[in-house]
Amino acid sequence: MKNYDGLKSKVADFIKKTEGKVCISFYDLKEKEGFDIGGKEKMRSASTIKLLIMAELMRRVKSKELSLNDKIAVTQAHLTGGDGVLKELAYDHEFSLKELATLMIILSDNEATNILIDLLGMEQINKLAKTLKLKEASLQRKMMDSHAVSEGYENYICSEDLCTLLKKIYEGKLMGKKYDELMLDILKRQIQGERLQRYIKEELTIAHKSGDLDNLEHECAVVFLENTDYIIVVMTDDMNSNLEGKETIGKISKIIYDELTGARPDAGKTIYITGESKTNMNNAITKMYGSFFLAFEVEIDSGIIVGADSNVTLDVTKSFISRLFLGRNIKDDEFITQEITTRYFGSSAKAIIAAYHDALKHYENL
Repeated sequence: MKNYDGLKSKVADFIKKTEGKVCISFYDLKEKEGFDIGGKEKMRSASTIKLLIMAELMRRVKSKELSLNDKIAVTQAHLTGGDGVLKELAYDHEFSLKELATLMIILSDNEATNILIDLLGMEQINKLAKTLKLKEASLQRKMMDSHAVSEGYENYICSEDLCTLLKKIYEGKLMGKKYDELMLDILKRQIQGERLQRYIKEELTIAHKSGDLDNLEHECAVVFLENTDYIIVVMTDDMNSNLEGKETIGKISKIIYDELTGARPDAGKTIYITGESKTNMNNAITKMYGSFFLAFEVEIDSGIIVGADSNVTLDVTKSFISRLFLGRNIKDDEFITQEITTRYFGSSAKAIIAAYHDALKHYENL
């Protein structure tokens, strides 16, 4: 049996440097071992709750109450905003339950989801959550129901719940091998990405479901490797932006992927890069040094900034500027520039951006 204490500590150290709330569950399906960090903490589920809805559909199909070939005509009364394609199509088309479930998962189609909620019933979906002994899973409202939100209704889940669902599906112990394999196949055809696969090989087979709200990003997945398969669930909330949430998920995913594959020829190796710019003539930096400088220590294999310093004159400014960069990928120009623009209101803002771009140019020319 493998000891994952070291990996857990590495992930925990990364989370400590991250603003916002981060919860994670990891499970090695070969070693039958894993860990949680905040795994039982209740989180707004966003679209990850759709995994539970799909499970209830398969339960009803297995019990022969429904058939995946049953069809429902989509009408204007079903119109729902947000993610999805049904809202863009002409009405009165008929879709099978299998097609609606597929759209709900691979495109996170909210209209398809609400149709299935109406069909299955919230009470029955929540009853399944209790039967499976999920700790926080609760469907309280339909998708894009702003009135329900204003009344205090929300959908919840925790990372441990999502890990439990994926583990049972993978092992064929949720609704039986036939239906679990079907759910796994649908999850493998997920189109939405840019989270767990952000910094790992794109050609990997991964069965996953994501979800997002303002400043909230989640993703849960079964990742299939040559020598093992594993489950990873990363949930984030109260982030500075959705992009930051996606970045956080991607970086945690890479830490775990690197650990399990061991394919890191440059693991631990870093390079040193500087960037230079000019600031205004009245700035103390100009009077003392002539130019503004940024210095970065960057991991070779990941591009992650692990050290950042500057020649500013105030310690609080130096510390704040360092935190703007630490843990970020040096190539994430859009995100880093946005962070500086929206969070730094000192006189050297333009100089910081210019010096960062100078350092980035040096890095890209290596």
